[in-house]
Order: sequence, then structure tokens, then C-alpha cells
Amino acid sequence: MKTFRIEDTFSGVVLGEYHARSERDALDAMARDAGYADYADAQRSDPAPDGELRLTEICVWSMTHCVTERLGTGATEEDADKVITLAMALWTEQLAGGLGEPGEDVDIDRLADWLSNRTYGWKVLLEAANGDISAVDHVRREAGLPLAC
Repeated sequence: MKTFRIEDTFSGVVLGEYHARSERDALDAMARDAGYADYADAQRSDPAPDGELRLTEICVWSMTHCVTERLGTGATEEDADKVITLAMALWTEQLAGGLGEPGEDVDIDRLADWLSNRTYGWKVLLEAANGDISAVDHVRREAGLPLAC
């Protein structure tokens, strides 16, 4: 299996990272996540213009390296470890509160998928991990959790 990152080249948004045998399988997985039967079904319903989607085969690094890369220039492994620790705690708290899928478990190997479903930038999670109350409130609210006192 390979890992493919799918990006919207018009908006710059990363639509997801998918483990698949081929680019076609990755597009099918993305379409299924969006509620379609497969990519062909999505194209019939809402066609993507030529050049809108970019698929990039990515290396699967350790979670620390993955998060460091996503945090961008100047991020350290310590920053990444803070983000990972906070994200795992939030995910654990969500599941304890009944906010996950049936049978869902916190799994570091699936943390990148959990993080990719956040609407805020990864740097907001770093700000929260560093104690910024506004950022803490933001990430907790998005996770469906109350602001901890």
C-alpha cells in the first residue's frame, strides 16, 4: 500500500491522505468519504475540472516527523510531540464522552486521519498545546468538548 495526499490546487486545501494501491484507488476512497460510490460517481454528480486535484505519493514517516512537517518552518520535534500528546488526549476524551464511531479506538497510526478532519490549522493545535486559552477553547469546541477549567 502507498499513501497519497489529495489536494485541491485551486484552494490549496488538502482533501485527505489515503492508503491505497494506486492513485485511482485513492480517488475512490476520497469519493467514498464524501458519500459517493466511487470517484466516477462523484465526477458524474460534481465533476472536478482538469487540474483541480493533485495526487502526491507521500512517504509514511513516524508521527513526529509527519506532524513536524505539517506544522511548517521552524517547528521542532518537541512541538510535534506536544501536538501529538494534546491530540491523543482530545481524541481519548471525545471517545470517553461517546463522541466517536462505534468501536473506534484512539490509535497513533490513525492520528493523522483524525487531525486531517479538523477545520483549524495545525498551528492552532500547537498554540493550544502551549497553553493559549483561545486556541484551547477553539480545539476543544471543535472536538465537541467543554472548555476545561
